[in-house]
Amino acid sequence: MSIVFVYGSLKRGFYNHRLLASSEYIADFVTEPRFTMYNYGAFPAVAEQGNTAIVGELFSVSTRVMDELDLLEGYPMLYNRIQLDTPHGAAWMYVINDVEPEPVIPGGIWMSKHED
Repeated sequence: MSIVFVYGSLKRGFYNHRLLASSEYIADFVTEPRFTMYNYGAFPAVAEQGNTAIVGELFSVSTRVMDELDLLEGYPMLYNRIQLDTPHGAAWMYVINDVEPEPVIPGGIWMSKHED
C-alpha cells in the first residue's frame, strides 16, 4: 500500500474519483507553501516551484490503483511523482514536468467538479 495526495479531479466528489473507489480516504491535507497550481481547464496541475500551499486529500492505495493513477497522470512523461511528509506518513504527489503558460490558481484549491 502507498499513500497518495490528490488535489484535483481525483478528490471526493470529482469526476475521476472513481479510480479511488476501492481506496481508503485518510484525511484532508494541506502542503507546505512551496508550489504553484495552474488551471489547465478540465484539471489542475501543480509545479514544484512557488509559494502556495496546495489543499487536497490523502488516500491509501494499492499497487494496482497506483498503476492506474500513473496512467491517468501520464507518469513519468507529463507528470512526475514527489514524496511529501504528512502526519500519516510519506505520500506521493503528482507534479507537472513542463509548465505551460496557464492561469495560476492562487489559493491552491481546485474547485471545478465538471469534466470539460
